[in-house]
Amino acid sequence: MSRKIGVVLGGVALALGIGVGAASGAAGQAGEVDDLRVENAQIAEELSTAQTAAVDAEEAAGDAEEAAGEAAEQTEELSARVAELEKKLDEQTDETAAKQKKIDEAAALVGERDARIQELEAEVAAASTVAPPTYEEPQTYEEPQSPAAYYDNCTAARDAGAAPVRVGDPGYGPHLDRDGDGIGCE
Repeated sequence: MSRKIGVVLGGVALALGIGVGAASGAAGQAGEVDDLRVENAQIAEELSTAQTAAVDAEEAAGDAEEAAGEAAEQTEELSARVAELEKKLDEQTDETAAKQKKIDEAAALVGERDARIQELEAEVAAASTVAPPTYEEPQTYEEPQSPAAYYDNCTAARDAGAAPVRVGDPGYGPHLDRDGDGIGCE
């Protein structure tokens, strides 16, 4: 851009030079020459201002390009960070899903165990309402008692050498067995 300005300024200076030369060659036109000189000075000043503005514009463009490069780098860094965070979020989401699956499995297992506990409690309750089995004393063989083996009391049974007298023994009688356990004269 500064080359274009330089070329333009060179062309303007040449035109001014030609104009000044032509003006100075004319003998009665000294006033015009002065006017052209003033005009030339103004153009030179404008040219200098334009060159300064061009330099400033080039610097501003360079600064803008540098800022754009930095912004592009920051955008790249932020994009990489966003990708990293998205990956981490996906991993955490997967971990959370796996933990939730384990929680669901544990809850199902607890539910199954609770159901089994209820079944067992129902069985226990049902078993406790059933009458306990009765124990029947085994039947023993009783030998027929001979009429001579009768004892009026335990002293008579002891004197005869028959004490203690058990159920089925000759001479046993309920009157000899006070506690009813099947053994008299204990």
